[in-house]
Amino acid sequence: MVKASHAQPAIDVLVVVLITSLLVSPALADLPATNARSLADNRTTSSTSGATASEATAKTREIERVVQDLVRSHLPELTSVLKQLRTVQPSAYELAIKDLFKAARKLELAEKRDQRLFEIEVELLQAEYQASLLMAKLKVRDSESDRRKLREAATRLQQAQISRTEYDVDVLRQRLQRAQKQLDSAVTRLESRKNDADSQLEKSYQTMLRKAGRDVPRRDSETQRSRPAKIQPNPKSSIPPSTSKTR
Repeated sequence: MVKASHAQPAIDVLVVVLITSLLVSPALADLPATNARSLADNRTTSSTSGATASEATAKTREIERVVQDLVRSHLPELTSVLKQLRTVQPSAYELAIKDLFKAARKLELAEKRDQRLFEIEVELLQAEYQASLLMAKLKVRDSESDRRKLREAATRLQQAQISRTEYDVDVLRQRLQRAQKQLDSAVTRLESRKNDADSQLEKSYQTMLRKAGRDVPRRDSETQRSRPAKIQPNPKSSIPPSTSKTR
């Protein structure tokens, strides 16, 4: 079962990042992205054991591609946050990318399993990030508008959690129905075996004897059926002795 708060680590990181991005100086935020990429690649390369630098870079790019697809499709509000994070905090960027990659893979598995589950998981992911980003904004500065948005986000998140639980209940009910059918079938087979126990025992016994190369004894009824019937005299057909006198 997939937990509702599957992206919580990434959310925590991005909350901190958003606060930092709101407080960071414009000069720092405008640093070339290539510098951050260089730092990220260096950290990835140094932490990779037994793999070449090209393999590590290729893997990193593939992970980033998957995350970019996720953000573009379902979390577009994170685009600017990730961009700033990659520039000013490469290590935190790597952590956020890693956790978002896990979230993307979970969505991929959900989509393969069930379209309804996939849609619920997407809604959960979006609601969690929306609420967390609004909380981050309120940490920096209070706003009545953000308060209203946060209440709406909380309502959305609660409904998504309810939908997820409803899905779990439906899945369990379906499993229970299948299990009940299997139980009914097993009970029917059991009753059949009990009612026909003597016959089945005799058949099994005879089969074992044949496999052992021994003659199978016949039952009394079978022996009687195999014997030829005795011919009984018919009293009506007997010819009485002649009583006529010889003339």
